[in-house]
Amino acid sequence: MKKTIFAIMTFLATAAFADPQFIELKSGKTQYVVGERAVLLASVRTSPSDPATEVHLEATWNTDAIKLTKFSDTEFAVVTPVLPDTSPYHWEVKAYLQNRASALNLNSSIALLQKENILLSQKHSLETDPEKKALLLQAISENEALILGLQTQLQQGRTLLETKELYVYPTQVKKGHRLSSPLQISTDKVDDVFVVGESGTVTFQVNPSEMTETYEFVSEVEATLGASPMVLVKNSDLNYQSSIDGSMLTVGSHAISASLFIRNKRDANSLLDAIDKAALMKAKNEQLRDAETNTALIAYYQREVDDLTAIISAFYAVYADMKIFVATANLTIEVVEISPVYIDQSNIYAYENSSGSYSVALTTEPTANVTIVASSPSSRVTFSTKNGRSAQMSLTFTPSNWSTPQQILFTTADNSIVDGTEAIKITHTASGGDYEGVRVPDVYVHVMNDDYGSILFDTSQADLSLDGTPTQYGVSLSAEPIGVVQVTIDTTILRVNGQNGLPVVLTFSPSDWNQVQYVSVEIPPGTDLYPYTYHYLDHLASSADGYDGVQGSMVFLIVP
Repeated sequence: MKKTIFAIMTFLATAAFADPQFIELKSGKTQYVVGERAVLLASVRTSPSDPATEVHLEATWNTDAIKLTKFSDTEFAVVTPVLPDTSPYHWEVKAYLQNRASALNLNSSIALLQKENILLSQKHSLETDPEKKALLLQAISENEALILGLQTQLQQGRTLLETKELYVYPTQVKKGHRLSSPLQISTDKVDDVFVVGESGTVTFQVNPSEMTETYEFVSEVEATLGASPMVLVKNSDLNYQSSIDGSMLTVGSHAISASLFIRNKRDANSLLDAIDKAALMKAKNEQLRDAETNTALIAYYQREVDDLTAIISAFYAVYADMKIFVATANLTIEVVEISPVYIDQSNIYAYENSSGSYSVALTTEPTANVTIVASSPSSRVTFSTKNGRSAQMSLTFTPSNWSTPQQILFTTADNSIVDGTEAIKITHTASGGDYEGVRVPDVYVHVMNDDYGSILFDTSQADLSLDGTPTQYGVSLSAEPIGVVQVTIDTTILRVNGQNGLPVVLTFSPSDWNQVQYVSVEIPPGTDLYPYTYHYLDHLASSADGYDGVQGSMVFLIVP
């Protein structure tokens, strides 16, 4: 058989480094679990000053040789076998200096021989003539001997620079989170009711306050509508949305199920960065391969492309395994027939102590008189009838006026509480004619708060002495809140209740909002307020209602 003769140039590269800190090792993840594969990264931190030389890395995994793939000019990676148990795993990397051109020459020859052996092995598996099979095996054996000789020359031409090691300690199980409400599902429809043929939007909201992870994470939400996967648009790590095509839904109940997963943001971004770099390196080797005419170099670049393809695939597999299940969420939407009762509004916004209305009509002529009754469960929304305010109001439609809109008139009441906006649902029932028991749409009246809270002081101004004598003043709220209100007092200049520099917080509740809380204030020693005549002490309220962000300042007259 015709053999190719390779001219091999041996070399001995020399290092010229004062402090050998050539490589850095790190793990692609903070923590691995049994059953996963580890991604381990080696970075060349110090490059040779001689452009004719380069750093070469070799690695072992628990004493067994493991292939390192170069995925950028200075970075190498290995994806380990599956971690079968919680034993510690040892990764050792040796950094060598080698002549760049000679190493490329030797590696190209090795790659060409390896490619030839693959073809010979394929021919051997198809060959039936015993004599020809023997010749093919002999050729494969001769090539393997040549490969071993070339690999020995490679090793002899390298100078060891540095050895580094890293240990991997896998845990037994992956931690999951089954918390109260880290994922919430909502729709843009009142009570999640869709009219048949009507499209809408589903929102998936991640609530990080219900999660126990302390590290920064990236989220992933997967959802289904019935048995069909939903296409989600990721607006942020905390918000996803999906559109529902109403024409694809039948009348009845439809279940939306969603699962929330997270990944450690640092680990995930590091791996995605490695994937991008490996893809660029693969494209670079493909260009070099396609521009090359030397068959040995073509084989070498193709081997590099194959290695990078494998490492990219392994990276993606590890990335998929990085995600940690957090929780599920479910929502049932209702699809209903178009109501034969028309209501011109579904959401109405009105301030306290105001009036509003909406129109109601029938869409088909009834067989007899039809009565529509509107009902409110709350005293904050009542209806204007001929007998005064009432919790219900009825309209009567006849076969002659069924299509003429009639008005539902309502009035909102003030509760004298700083409570934000409250949504109150008005329900409707139909009776009479052929409208008996048909579905009638609901209407939500959003009652907006007109009570604006403020921070009250028991005096408009107080004297404050430069000699440090304490002065007292009182603090309360102007109206009842719906929850706890915290008032933070600025202490950066004055000493408040003995504190200087640390904020002082006063807490008020719906039961004590109007009870005065007294505060002691003094000028700390060494504080120079000259030439100021007045000092304004800032107060800032925080709450879940209309008090949030309310500010107030106590005025002090500076006296000797």
